Amino acid sequence: MGEAGKLGQGTFTVEVGGQAESGAAVIGYERSGLGDPHAERRSPSAAAGEAIGTSTDFSLGDEVRVVAAGGADAPTLTVVGLADDAQIQVTPTLYVGWDDYGSVVRAANPDATAVLPSAIAVRPADGVTDAEVVARINDASEQADALTRSDAADETPGVAEVRQSFQVIFLLYGLVVPLVTGLFFLIVTFQKSASLTLLHAIGARSSTLVRSLLVQVLIVMAAGIAVGTALYAPLTQASAGSIALRFDLGAVVFWVRCCSCSACSAPWWPRGGCWPSTRWRPPWAGQR
Repeated sequence: MGEAGKLGQGTFTVEVGGQAESGAAVIGYERSGLGDPHAERRSPSAAAGEAIGTSTDFSLGDEVRVVAAGGADAPTLTVVGLADDAQIQVTPTLYVGWDDYGSVVRAANPDATAVLPSAIAVRPADGVTDAEVVARINDASEQADALTRSDAADETPGVAEVRQSFQVIFLLYGLVVPLVTGLFFLIVTFQKSASLTLLHAIGARSSTLVRSLLVQVLIVMAAGIAVGTALYAPLTQASAGSIALRFDLGAVVFWVRCCSCSACSAPWWPRGGCWPSTRWRPPWAGQR
């Protein structure tokens, strides 16, 4: 084990810049690098009374006053750095040194005789993996419940339920949207059945007809993708309450592929992919 440090977390009532009271999570860390987030915008040095805040909730220079109970001294924290994607349970979050965290806890609970850590953060020594440190700590004490950072995040209360809900939503979205897209172009293909039959009767090759339909599909899909992406991009610059949104290029590429494959396969559905055959016969031929 390389080094270890105390880590504390709690939710407190605060005032930001003299505005109305609101809730905020405060995380205290004893050692730099063991609990403090990576902040792109941060003052060169951090001192007592300074904090790193989540970028969607705070601004540099914000004065955050902790609402004290029972006439205790109310500490004030100055936001000197901003961190992205560092909220705890979708709540405005501040990261402070251990001494400041103790001041915040005593302000909210003046009867507290000691400030106990919520966890102990550990950094592995050089050449030792996270899994090896976890195993050694758990073997050393039956009361220890060591977890890697990713496992601790996954086992946070409420994370599994929220993740399952989003997975169901994305599954429904992934089934409905490509299906509706394909059905749209299938309906368009059937609406052109008379024209396609006539063109084939006067000598047009089936492959030529299919290519012309695919060109139309690609043109419509390209226009739809361009409009959808143009609408999606500015929305990701906003925030939904305390939830930060961001543009995910991987998600755009994934859904474009799904919808494009479904749309391009639609012209082949009426005959199960046999249109290019020289013996092609439309399913509606011979009907009266």
